[in-house]
Amino acid sequence: MRRFSFTAAVFFAFFLLSGCGKKGPILPPLAKIPKKIEKVNVFQRGSQAVLEWTQTFVYLDERPLTGLGTISIFWVVLEKRPSESEGMAPTVIKDLSEGEFEEQAVLLTEVDAEKLPELKVPEEELPVYRYVHKLSDEDLSAEKIVFGLRFSDSRKKMSKISKLSSLTPRIISLPPRNLKAEVFNDRIDLSWDPPEANIDGSRPPLVEKYNIYRTDEKGIPKLLNELSVVDELFSDQNFVFEETVNYFVRALASESMSFTAVESALSLYFNINSAWSLIPSQFSLSLPAAFAESGDSNILKMTPVDTFAPEPPKKVMVIATDEYHSVSWLPNTEKDLAGYHVWKRAKDGGDFIRVTTDPIQDNNFLDTTVEKGRQYVYAVTAVDKKGNESARSMEEKSEKRIFS
Repeated sequence: MRRFSFTAAVFFAFFLLSGCGKKGPILPPLAKIPKKIEKVNVFQRGSQAVLEWTQTFVYLDERPLTGLGTISIFWVVLEKRPSESEGMAPTVIKDLSEGEFEEQAVLLTEVDAEKLPELKVPEEELPVYRYVHKLSDEDLSAEKIVFGLRFSDSRKKMSKISKLSSLTPRIISLPPRNLKAEVFNDRIDLSWDPPEANIDGSRPPLVEKYNIYRTDEKGIPKLLNELSVVDELFSDQNFVFEETVNYFVRALASESMSFTAVESALSLYFNINSAWSLIPSQFSLSLPAAFAESGDSNILKMTPVDTFAPEPPKKVMVIATDEYHSVSWLPNTEKDLAGYHVWKRAKDGGDFIRVTTDPIQDNNFLDTTVEKGRQYVYAVTAVDKKGNESARSMEEKSEKRIFS
């Protein structure tokens, strides 16, 4: 019995041990390949190709990158077919597949990790980067230019090629000229001269309308006009006195869209912030592909100063008694109004003296510093928050309304 128990115990132990350390299926190593760039957009501005992309520095498994190596920008320039120059109908060039792009692509530039912050668009929410390439005369004559990006980590592990983005080069006008401004109390009037020629020297300049931009203290441009501007004049009514801003203007042309379609697309540009092709203006100024903007006009930097006095108060009325004179008037409507001063002089002559120490908020005043039986002449001035004071209102004599 004891021999049987010992044999059974040994067999049981062997059975247990035979299951320990059993090899399962071989698992693949964790991916250390950078995740490719998904959102790429390219557009033409004047004689420049502007390439923008959003980027998250992670591997395919979403783990953070262990250090950035380089951003590599590739391009393929598809030349026009000979048949076009011979007066025949142009041959449509189909879009390149990813494989075709990789076979034909040429390295345009590489950006090292330490220089990447220089390409970041000054914007707070999304990591958007921008690279600008000057197009040559040969580039401008191409049928299409296709761009793609790759990036590597510090160990030179390279991502796949990004989503491809293409540009059809166009002849665009040179920038508007001689931008200038005139400041008023309620607006800043901007005016400029139209472009002299196109980027290839041809005339007349291909200009249909204009877009006007203003940058804030962070340097972020904002498109001011909801509808493109036809004339060389625009009024900015949403400025702030004492705030330094930069203005510039771009010429706008659209060869393939009617004016109605242009306005509709610009409306979408202002209101649809989720579509990549219509990027919000607070961090990107690219327009839909059908549009083409010129380069920037001269940059007009200015700090508007409030030197504009309010309007003189109107319809001053005086009610006189032996003990006091009551002065009232219609309230002013200026947004920066600080208050009013009341002035008086004797009816028989003399200079006006101010009877209010500080500007009063109400549009009425009770003057108790009167001599019984003496008549006075009153006037009122309005004062804004910068201390600008209006001219005196029309004078009103206290003798007109005397109650005993």
